[in-house]
Amino acid sequence: MKVEGDSDNLVIYIKHKTNQDKLFSDKELLEEYFRSLIYRLKDYYDLDVAGFYDIDVYVDPFYGFVLQLSREDFDYYLSYSQVEMQIEVHPTKFLYQIEDYHDFNLKQFNLYQSNGNFYLEQKEKLSQLDKLNLCENSIIKYLDTDKIINHSYNKIKV
Repeated sequence: MKVEGDSDNLVIYIKHKTNQDKLFSDKELLEEYFRSLIYRLKDYYDLDVAGFYDIDVYVDPFYGFVLQLSREDFDYYLSYSQVEMQIEVHPTKFLYQIEDYHDFNLKQFNLYQSNGNFYLEQKEKLSQLDKLNLCENSIIKYLDTDKIINHSYNKIKV
């Protein structure tokens, strides 16, 4: 898990969970999981997390999911320790912005070029070593990835 941001705006990257399909099919289970996650982050990072959060969840079948949490300003809404949320789930294809595509086994990816950048789209499950290589040598893109794919110069054949 990787966490960026502050108490008002957090981005949390969570690699694939074994029960991910079940988690996203049950709204109550999803809310409980996120509430538990927020409380753990509060303790671990000493964050002031309480109140009402809009949570956008970007789900990729290979990576896992990315949470974008935005706290709403409702001074009267909740007590100091309560966390409430509105969750919106966005199934998406994650892309990995890379500098040099020669560092990767391209049989496992689709390769795109857009605005001078190279992007990989994962096509199949990766070994642990390949996952580490991908995560260490790329920037995960999860917003507007369809635009990158549709407006890329071409899907590059290698």
